Formats: sequence, structure tokens, C-alpha cells
Amino acid sequence: MSYDSEPSADRHPLVRFGMDALCQETIDRYRNAFKVSTPKSPWIGDSQNDFLLHVGAAARDSKGDLHPTQAGLLAFGQEYEITNYLPRYLLDYREETSGERRWDDRVVSESGDWSGNVMDFYFLVTTRLQRHFPKPFNTDAHGTRHGSHNPVTESLNEAVTNALAHAYYGASTTVRVILKADQLEVTNPGALLIDRDVAIAGGYSEPRNPTLLRLFAFIGASDRAGSGLQEMWTTWKNTFDVVPTLEELHSPAVIRLTLPLNGVAEKSNQLSSLRGDERENALIALLSSSEKGFTVHEVAAATGLSERGVQKTLKRLYDVGRISRKRDGRTLTYVVRDNL
Repeated sequence: MSYDSEPSADRHPLVRFGMDALCQETIDRYRNAFKVSTPKSPWIGDSQNDFLLHVGAAARDSKGDLHPTQAGLLAFGQEYEITNYLPRYLLDYREETSGERRWDDRVVSESGDWSGNVMDFYFLVTTRLQRHFPKPFNTDAHGTRHGSHNPVTESLNEAVTNALAHAYYGASTTVRVILKADQLEVTNPGALLIDRDVAIAGGYSEPRNPTLLRLFAFIGASDRAGSGLQEMWTTWKNTFDVVPTLEELHSPAVIRLTLPLNGVAEKSNQLSSLRGDERENALIALLSSSEKGFTVHEVAAATGLSERGVQKTLKRLYDVGRISRKRDGRTLTYVVRDNL
């Protein structure tokens, strides 16, 4: 592919677009995450246009006018603008965990109720993944790995980041993240640019969209060291005694990463054997992993406990003042007091 032969293909100005093609809410969200991840950066105080120019989301044409780059349009653009440039662009996240429905939750770029861009997809997906794992996500409020000491959650973030940063967006295949009861499957269009075994061994990186990967690195979602897959393999082996699989499919060219989750489910089920203070402390740890909090249903899904048992424990914690709750209509969300 000619795109892959040009190292800076995603950093050229797209002169057909003005800066109004970008979503202001996404830019604000990204700049907040950037400030948390790189607090000493001299770009924090930049004007918006200067900031986007510095991070590679914008570039000047031959006349000096500013336009989004392909990386900037993908990361921050409105979906209708992105598909005007890349008609087959599609991002799809699905939860197929219950076995009772076609899907239990879905985030798709063409839905029209959110921006549909790559950066917001990353934030939305990693936030949802938090709620399915009992081992707390120590990522920060913006969903990045910044400040995290949890190798499992860092690996999941890395899997999503890799798919988005290495995808060939000119293809007809979707970037897809599917969470099932027994595995997380992540696929992206495009062939591997380096040998599969070299990619897993780590130490070498050849991103298809280097500027897009750079944008992720600025908020701590990738270290750009080529070690992401290696750490993923080590984490899954050490934590769950299984290893992921990485497949390269053809016609069309697709990369598929599969992370088995049987070990995760087993660890969730261990909570059912906890009693008293141990169970309460485990639930406090889970609630602490998200500033937005959890509903009873979400806690039950993450721990394998019954909703009735979760409800009783959360009520007890609320009554003694260890947690608080927020009401949205008929739904109660429980949070640790420090997260209010």
C-alpha cells in the first residue's frame, strides 16, 4: 500500500478541511488528559491552534493556513467529516457477555449520538472495560494508563490503542472490539508491518499511523517503545496462566488479537467465597477504580456476585458512611466518598 510506504502520511495537512471539522468537546477532553499526563509540557498554555499544531493534529499548507492532519481528523473529527474523507471508516465496540441478546452494550461510530472519532472511542471503550474486571482499574479519570500500576488494565488499554493506531483506515474492514464472556477480541484492518514474532518479542515498532500513535503517547495510552505486545503476553501468562493469540488474516488483510478471559472470570468468582470485611474491602476497591461509580448490576457483573448480595453489602457500606450514592431517575450509582 502506498500509504504504508510514506512515514509521515498521517501528518500532512488535509486542505479540503477547515479546523471547524474537529469536535471541540473531544479536544477539551484530550487537553485535560494531556495536562494530567504531561504536567510540565510547555504546550499546556498554548492556544488551541498552537496546541493542535504542536501535537501533530494540525499542519500548515503552502500558504500558511492551518488544516487538520489525517491523524487530527481521525482523533478529533466529527464522524460525518471523517467519513467524507474515509467513506468506509467504522469503529465498533460490543459487549456480548450474557448470551441472551445479540449484544448487551454497543458503541459504534456511526450512531450519531457522540462524535464518532478515534479518541472518544478510546475513552468510551476503556471506561466500559473498567466495569468488567474485579481487579481495580487504576487508570486516571481520563481512562489512560497514567498513574496505573495494574498490568492487566494497561494491557487492555494497549490492545485498544494498538488497534486504533495500526489500522489501515482506507480499507473496508471495521476496527472492532468485542468483549465476550471468555475473551476480548480486537481486530483492525491492515497487514502487520513487521514480522509477527518480532512484534510479540518487543523492542521494535513500525506504526501505520505514527502521528496518531504520538497523540496516544502524549496522554499515556502508549509508550511507543514497541513493548506493548511483549508486556501483554507476559501479563497474561503470569496472571492467568494463558497467552493471547495474534493472527494475520488475508483477503481482506486483518489483524486479530484475542485475549482469553477465563482466568479473569475465575478470579471474579473467588469473591463469592469472601465474607464480612474482606468482601466489603474488595467492593470498596472496585468502586474506587472509577470516579463515575457503579450500579448494583455493574458490580454484580464485575464480581460474579448476586445482585441481591451486592445490594445488601452496598447498603451496609452506605449506612456506615464508607460510600455514597447518586440517583439518576430510578438508578442508583455507588461511589467511594473520595470520588465525589
